[in-house]
Amino acid sequence: MNAKLGALLLLIVSPALWAQEADEWQRLTRAGKSAYEQGNYIEAETLLRAALAKAEQGSEDQLATAQNNLGVLYSVTARLPEAVDLMERALAIRERILPPEHPDLGTSLSNLAESYGSQRRFAEAEPLCRRALEIWRKVLGPEDPATGSALMNLGELYRAQGKRKEARDQYHAAVAIFEKNREKGDLRYATCLNDIGASYSDENKPGKARPFYLRALEAAEKDGAPDHPMTAVVLRNLANDYRDMGKYLEAVPLYRRALALYEKVFGPQQPLLVQVLTELGEGCTRLGNLTEAEQLYRRAVAILEKSSGPTDRRVAASLEKLLAVLNRSGNYQEAARVEARIEALRAGFTR
Repeated sequence: MNAKLGALLLLIVSPALWAQEADEWQRLTRAGKSAYEQGNYIEAETLLRAALAKAEQGSEDQLATAQNNLGVLYSVTARLPEAVDLMERALAIRERILPPEHPDLGTSLSNLAESYGSQRRFAEAEPLCRRALEIWRKVLGPEDPATGSALMNLGELYRAQGKRKEARDQYHAAVAIFEKNREKGDLRYATCLNDIGASYSDENKPGKARPFYLRALEAAEKDGAPDHPMTAVVLRNLANDYRDMGKYLEAVPLYRRALALYEKVFGPQQPLLVQVLTELGEGCTRLGNLTEAEQLYRRAVAILEKSSGPTDRRVAASLEKLLAVLNRSGNYQEAARVEARIEALRAGFTR
């Protein structure tokens, strides 16, 4: 789970949805979109997968919409190969059936660019992002939120390549647009503020980052659903900011809040939880809360073993953190068992 959330991806909803409420595909798509926007990703996946199954017997427009929507969800939940496959198929259909300056084509271009960027395929991502920006500026206008989304996506591509000044130029232009168009359920304003903060964190400038994180947190709590994962992302970034300044008393409560939100959204066994479990464990260790730290590291180990197998290198890394806590707490017998397991894993790595 990345501590930095990129530009908010867009779900396409066909205008026909509002005309025929009885249609099952339309119902599933609307319900899936609603669950997605509220951060209920498990429910959203069930609904959007069902919508895709229906769309496979429907029109090409329905199929492209369903592929795009499920692809967006997979991208947000870090299932990038699946996301890219669906988005490429959706874009191919839209390139064929839509005019070259149709806004929905811009959405497909923007979403695929975002996913390519997450895969560090920058040379492929940037032309798509610029095409989306050109379409939305021309068709929807320079102050439309969609234009802001394209600017934010472009900023995220620059930031991922270390071009932080160029990234902030795009972010600030996008923030100005989003601030004029804020509405409940739209988290692009909060996301863009978070990204500006993250660009300063990349430069190890916590004093400049924190005001943007605080503004992003306020916006996420005001504009989003109460338990939306965007709030958890900002909480975690703010916690990391305090941690980097050695302020663990301020960081640990924020990590706890972030973990609780992630668990609610993704469930207690999701591999995406490992990073925040580790960060919270490190904070608890620094504050001397060794019992809690031990529990957190054991959870991280168990999740990794289940998701990646007991010989994964990340299991050994988590076991090393657990070993340090056990030694510090004086539980030397258990520490010896954990150390023996680490040595066995290391021996396997060198074969």
